[in-house]
Amino acid sequence: MGLFVEKLLAKKINFNEEVRNLETLYNTQRYWDSTSGYISASDYVNSNFLSWNFRGTFISQKELKDRLGISDIALASYRVDRLTEDQFVEYLEFLFNVLTVVRYDSRDHVVYSMRINILRCLAAIQYFIPNIKENDALYRMVPKNPTMDQAIETMKDESLADLLYEYVHHDTKGDLQKKSMILGSIWKCFEGHREEIKRNNKALESEIGKLANTCDIRHKPDAAEADLLSKLNAEEKEKLFDLLFQLYIDAFATLEASQTIVDAEALLAKGADPSSRK
Repeated sequence: MGLFVEKLLAKKINFNEEVRNLETLYNTQRYWDSTSGYISASDYVNSNFLSWNFRGTFISQKELKDRLGISDIALASYRVDRLTEDQFVEYLEFLFNVLTVVRYDSRDHVVYSMRINILRCLAAIQYFIPNIKENDALYRMVPKNPTMDQAIETMKDESLADLLYEYVHHDTKGDLQKKSMILGSIWKCFEGHREEIKRNNKALESEIGKLANTCDIRHKPDAAEADLLSKLNAEEKEKLFDLLFQLYIDAFATLEASQTIVDAEALLAKGADPSSRK
């Protein structure tokens, strides 16, 4: 996507107004379907929900919306209070995923229009959808983070990328147990590259090890670390976890510099070797 288009898309939006517009398209605008006749996207999803591969144990989209806490989001969008970003993203993610149930083959289709509107909304709040194969998994919407993007590009590890995306996903906010488990899994990848990271930035490598110990990620903290952790409330602990996560991706991103250093040293060694010059 070009810079001009990104700037055009990334302008401030009104969450409530966007939800109202999408709900109108989803529930009231009808289109022709060869099997069902004129039907709204919402009614089509209701009729075909049980055949959706990613519905889990839910038997209707209403039950799924209840579980996600967005069953009354249409009414909430008419209230004075502004919807929160988390509510907005939860709604967009739900809608983008259930729309995969609907068949369409034209850019004039209402579902195509809705998907474009959802992508525009994501650009405006600096979120994006990581690349996945269509119908291979649920689409996740995560905040943009240039350092994380660099870490993922450098590591080229799909499992690690999944862990990083899972950590920053809105459903993980406030869930300390889940965040702790993810950080523990990321640690294994960090440990596999620890010596390289240490060569690049010893202070960063040391701080990650220290913080992982304190947060009970690497192994049980000692008495002093446990005492420190016990004095933090849930919000402070989450901030500490988030700092460790940021250090992880900072460290992974530095590995690109490690390869650059190797390449530079190889060139210098070649220059210093008389036999390499003709």
